[in-house]
Amino acid sequence: MFDVEVFRREGYVVLRGVVDRRLIDSFVRVLERRVDCLARGRFPELDFEHRIDALYVGRSLNTREWQSYLFCREFWEIITSPSLTEPLRLLLGDEITYQGNAHLRPYLPRHLDRLPWHQDGQFYGRGVEAMVHSIAQVWLPLVDAGADSGCLALVPRSHHWGLISQEAGPDTDPEEIYRLTAERVRFEPIQLLPARKGDLVLFTNLMAHTGTENRSGRVRWSVDMRFETTYGSRPLTPALREGYRVVRRRMASRNARPLRVRGKDGPRHWKEWLADRTH
Repeated sequence: MFDVEVFRREGYVVLRGVVDRRLIDSFVRVLERRVDCLARGRFPELDFEHRIDALYVGRSLNTREWQSYLFCREFWEIITSPSLTEPLRLLLGDEITYQGNAHLRPYLPRHLDRLPWHQDGQFYGRGVEAMVHSIAQVWLPLVDAGADSGCLALVPRSHHWGLISQEAGPDTDPEEIYRLTAERVRFEPIQLLPARKGDLVLFTNLMAHTGTENRSGRVRWSVDMRFETTYGSRPLTPALREGYRVVRRRMASRNARPLRVRGKDGPRHWKEWLADRTH
């Protein structure tokens, strides 16, 4: 499917057409129903890639408002699907856990600011560097995301730098993280990663990356999420043990509910995850 050694050298890979589009379409229908509720009959002529933009004319959209819609059976079916977990198996092994920390992003075309440069590991804290081969970042476009509609951009091999910011973690000012990362990547070669629905982008937790401007006139819908080698399924060095502790602290601060998506016992059942989420 892809060369793991190349991934570890470059820090990322783009897999074309590996995720079942029917699963994505089922999840999109969940989001369409939510947009329909928000619209209250307005703009019925607009499709999924345009309607929410019309609803937010003159005001900003906080993408965190959409996080709860990731907790549904349709999203569970995506993250437990072999079309997603099989590529992850090559990186993380046979036992894989979704950290419960994902972001659903309706990226509006009228907001032309770039998403700031950062490493996801910077928001976990020092010690997470040991997890560079035990965490995989996953970016899944729900619609086609070309170079004009806010595709990802990254600096190949930047994961070899370690954490860019000297201080990092849940209590760090994000603006300081963005500033330091932007300074570090300023003169580095940048790779754009246009992707279509059904493609999958995998990268390490130390990869410096950003989202480009959306100039397309369409809303770029995507989900970014994080997976890890299930704790205890591999021998743990002291550094790895500390890395997992740092990750758990971050997940607790986000009230995340991890989910086993692959293992000898199979994925954790949707109803069990639902019960865990509601208690």
